[in-house]
Amino acid sequence: MLYKSTRKKLCRHLLVGGALILAGFAGFSCSDTYDLDSEQPSNLNNIYGYLSHQGNYKNCLRLIDDLGLSDILAKTGSKTMFAADDDAFADFYKSNPWGVGSYEELSYTQKKLLLNSAMIDNPFSTSMLSTAEGPTKGVVCRRASSLTIYDSVMIVASNSPEAEAILPHNSRFDAIRAYNDSIVLFTDASTAPPLIHFNYKYLDGNKLVSSDVDFLYNQPAGTRGNEDVYVNNAHITEPNIFCKNGFIHKVDRVILPLDNMAEIIRKDPETSIYSSIIERFAIPDSTLTMLDAYNRARYGDNIDLYQKGVYIKRYYSDRSAGSDDAKDLAVDKDKDGITFDASLKFDPGWNGYFQSGKERNAMMEDMAVMLVPTNDAVIDWWNNGGGKVIKDFYGKYAKIPGDVQSEIDAVPNSVLDNLVNVNQLIALTKAVPSHFSEILNENNEPLNVTTSDVKDVTLGCNGVVYKTNQVFEPGEYSSVLFPAIVDTTNFKIIENAVSCLDYDKYLNATLDESTGAGYIFLIPTNDGLLSYVDPVSYGQTTSQLWEFHFDPSKTKRMRIYADVYKCNLNETTGAWEKDGDKIYTVKDMKVGTFDDNLSPISENVLTNRLKDLLDNIIVTTKYNPSQHYYRTKGNTFVRIDGIDKGSKVWGAFQTERNTPLTVLDVYNMRNGYTLVMDGPVMGTRKSVAMTISEIEEFSEFYGILKNCGALSNSNGKDTWTAVASGDGLGNLFNLKNWGDIGAENKPKTASGTQKATYLLNNFHYTMYIPTNDAMEKAYAMGLPTLADLALAEEYDREQVEDLGMMKSDSAARVMEVMLDFVKYHIQTNSVYVDGGFASGSYESGKTELIASTKSNESVKEADLVNYDIVGDPTPNGDGTYTIIYRDGTYTSGRPYPIRVNVSASGITLTDKLGNTSHVVSTAGLKNLQADEYWIKGSFGPTANPYQFMIDNSSSVAVHGIDAPLVYSKDQFVYKLRPLNQEVKRR
Repeated sequence: MLYKSTRKKLCRHLLVGGALILAGFAGFSCSDTYDLDSEQPSNLNNIYGYLSHQGNYKNCLRLIDDLGLSDILAKTGSKTMFAADDDAFADFYKSNPWGVGSYEELSYTQKKLLLNSAMIDNPFSTSMLSTAEGPTKGVVCRRASSLTIYDSVMIVASNSPEAEAILPHNSRFDAIRAYNDSIVLFTDASTAPPLIHFNYKYLDGNKLVSSDVDFLYNQPAGTRGNEDVYVNNAHITEPNIFCKNGFIHKVDRVILPLDNMAEIIRKDPETSIYSSIIERFAIPDSTLTMLDAYNRARYGDNIDLYQKGVYIKRYYSDRSAGSDDAKDLAVDKDKDGITFDASLKFDPGWNGYFQSGKERNAMMEDMAVMLVPTNDAVIDWWNNGGGKVIKDFYGKYAKIPGDVQSEIDAVPNSVLDNLVNVNQLIALTKAVPSHFSEILNENNEPLNVTTSDVKDVTLGCNGVVYKTNQVFEPGEYSSVLFPAIVDTTNFKIIENAVSCLDYDKYLNATLDESTGAGYIFLIPTNDGLLSYVDPVSYGQTTSQLWEFHFDPSKTKRMRIYADVYKCNLNETTGAWEKDGDKIYTVKDMKVGTFDDNLSPISENVLTNRLKDLLDNIIVTTKYNPSQHYYRTKGNTFVRIDGIDKGSKVWGAFQTERNTPLTVLDVYNMRNGYTLVMDGPVMGTRKSVAMTISEIEEFSEFYGILKNCGALSNSNGKDTWTAVASGDGLGNLFNLKNWGDIGAENKPKTASGTQKATYLLNNFHYTMYIPTNDAMEKAYAMGLPTLADLALAEEYDREQVEDLGMMKSDSAARVMEVMLDFVKYHIQTNSVYVDGGFASGSYESGKTELIASTKSNESVKEADLVNYDIVGDPTPNGDGTYTIIYRDGTYTSGRPYPIRVNVSASGITLTDKLGNTSHVVSTAGLKNLQADEYWIKGSFGPTANPYQFMIDNSSSVAVHGIDAPLVYSKDQFVYKLRPLNQEVKRR
């Protein structure tokens, strides 16, 4: 908004500016009748007049005259000029980037740059420079100058030495060289280079200190005075010279427009290697609008001079020019729609850079920082530091072996963009010495920048370049993820999935190994990802095999897709084999869509399965040579027989089929090991019930499990048991009834709809299975047998049919005793007969009930079953619940414990009563694995697995034990009784 020199605004500036050459205003009165738009105080000079009167601004005056601005600057207007006197110009002619030695050598374009870059088209005192509209004080550090984007444009002959130095060396610029004899290149067209400025109010408003400015200007700490103001590279020596048409601020040197960060890095011979990396991302952008605007601005109606090759230099980046509200700011395609395989954090050539959102004055309030290592620092890092891993992998492909620049040129973009991005800092106010501790890497860990790391500082129009004497590398360059990043041939799929789904921050984290934390990343090659079997299809008649593929021509989240086939398991080889042609393709990690005329679904199936895949190949504890079983991020367990090439790795499925995966390569990284695998770790198809049912020694326990109501093969609409179709062995079910018992003892809510809860839910567990001999011991203690259950069922029938009672729940009481027995054999947390697992007290699946008020003191807990509940459990906020039974009110206590002593040679258990039992040593009866899945989707006779999502899953270690576990001496007490006609039930 242009400033009007009205009387009130003039008075306001006089107040804000402080003592503004008061002697010049001795005879001036800010009367309400004085109209500055038509009249002027007689004792005020204008900008042009003041410069003329002083006598030592001849160079400034010549610029004004030669550019035809003398009338404008001699009349009432609204300008701010940062004026250098003739002594400053004399110093400028001695040394300047243009090589001019006198005023006469200046070109017309250079004159425009000198004048317009030192002028703002609004009047500002030094105190008001940092004030935004509102007014909001202390927030502005950049303002548009009087420059336009057409004041500085490079025109180069395509094959000239100048073009060789200016134009990036990549295929996109090579193409426009071949197409154009000469090229008009805007280094940016978002805005002309703005002025940067720092005053004391901006420092206060952003909690900066004076020494921060000294650092930015490469001057000793303490140089800056408390009220000193700096503009671009100049220091204001005489501020707030008030004129009729604005302000003059005298500066100590000639002001030139600042380059953007990309140009600063490109022009500095000490940073040429790092610049070559950045310039890979450069892209020539062109539009008909820009072409027409340039030609009209430069040549008017003389169409014979119109240029054709007019381009804007931009960079593939996550943020670039293009929108005022930060939407669609990414540059990920060229003008032909071709995507790029990597991306910078922000466009370093974007003059109007702002960090995010639609701030009040986004461009004005901050700018960026780039840490840029010198060539010497890069060479040392490449040969002796963290870059050596990349060198060893790609150096052999260099055109000139042994030449660092040539070796780096051989490294893919998708490897090196991480290096640039960690050194792109989005806010200067958080990246000056007083805030160096706030500079974090991509994992939100300190980057540990110090002032001694910075060789010198160069101010740019969109940010500041810190030239460093060391390379600050991303955490991922030394993490377990790095092999996937560096080897773009074999790991494109996993690397892309990790990046898109934000697993990179997780895998790059620095872990405290003293706590046992660490990673083992079991990364399958691209070829290994041609055999992923969808866990959802485990529960269907036909399983489905997914072949993951990668399409580099797509945008980032579209690059992975999966062709899906029906498949069968070859019982001889244990391998999955495709059955027929492809049935559909799953694609797009952002929105689940399908080709072959399949309708889109509401949730993202591809993302869902990729997360399942990633969760099961990331081990979350450090490697221990005495340990074989390890927990993954997805709470499954894998068996790792070693971390050498050729070692075997067993997921639950691989264990089930005796078809282990093979370690192809090993990387020892900062936060763990990366093991390259020939396929993905997968969960077993077997649920707990299926696992138990197949073992004769577990048949007695399975009979109890099957008949106590703990198996669900007909779940609610939001669950789907992922087991073989028709076998009746679903996920373990917790028989509860918060309302009517309902037909067939299936749980119902008060409204009569089915309500399912589960004994296992989205965690990892151990289940101890008493062998048949151990079950005989349990029966001897009083555990009801299946014959006892049959007698109770007959008793119920007699009570209802023969005696006319309303209902009898004796069989339900027997089932409840059986179910509680099962619950106490389920342990939270998986343990295996193996080294590395902690002994201690573990929670069981059976929770103690504590009476708080009872109407019948003679009733014991053993007399109560879930069918006595007359209301929904009420949470107490401390992890317990209040439950109202027919006989009174109870509070759920803690789960009954199991004391576990575990080692590589065996497991000994001590139950609540002090009895001991042992995991049997018989092969095939210990360290068994089971998985249970909960699936969400719309169910029906035509349902297909691609329509469903894995909601959660549980993994279970299954062991046979030689004696039953018992939590109470009254545990097996129950009564056969009819229900009284008068009992009111919900």
